[in-house]
Amino acid sequence: MESRSQTAAERQYTIIAYGGNAEQAITAMESFGRYVMNGMGAIPTGATATAAAAAKPLQIESFTLDAVEKLESGLMKCSGTVKTQLREAVATPVHVKMKRVELRANPN
Repeated sequence: MESRSQTAAERQYTIIAYGGNAEQAITAMESFGRYVMNGMGAIPTGATATAAAAAKPLQIESFTLDAVEKLESGLMKCSGTVKTQLREAVATPVHVKMKRVELRANPN
């Protein structure tokens, strides 16, 4: 849901796991998928988990696996896609604050 103060940015990341056989590659990706979908929740953005970084968490929307492929080297490759969503604040102009307010009243 977008608003005038925020906009949603969706991104997809591809993760690749290699294994000696198909079962190892799939098991690695399934473990990663369970960790991302169940264990992490929202990831604070930024280098450190400061209050500003925690204010805009990266939400994990979905995790999908692709079929296992055999490489020329004999290794098995399994790739997965992580779909994320980030809420970003819309840039607004900064206005100069009033420094002094006066009130003049005339008694009647």
